[in-house]
Amino acid sequence: MRARGFTATEIGEDDGVLWMSITDFFLHFEKLYLCRFFDDTWQEISYDGCWSVADKTAGGCTNNKSFVDNPQFLLKVDTNLLASEIEIFMSLKLKTKLGSKKFKTGIALEVYEND
Repeated sequence: MRARGFTATEIGEDDGVLWMSITDFFLHFEKLYLCRFFDDTWQEISYDGCWSVADKTAGGCTNNKSFVDNPQFLLKVDTNLLASEIEIFMSLKLKTKLGSKKFKTGIALEVYEND
């Protein structure tokens, strides 16, 4: 395999790095998950929510008037306490049974600024 900017010894090292052409990647894989590791200065806050038709917490997308029934969270950041910029990482996960393909559904995360 030829890679620009890398010598054969760097590519051939037994260091756990896998080299693959982008063409082969798209031929054999459908999804790519990226992960970022954080140091000890990061704080993680998790919330478990639920979309439920029975509990009327499944309002659908923003095209529906019932959108306001979806779970909502308010995040307040006191910028007066910060010495520098702040980074916030958000993710939305859909928990399903492992290997379950009974249904396909879409999920979304929308962030709005509230002054």
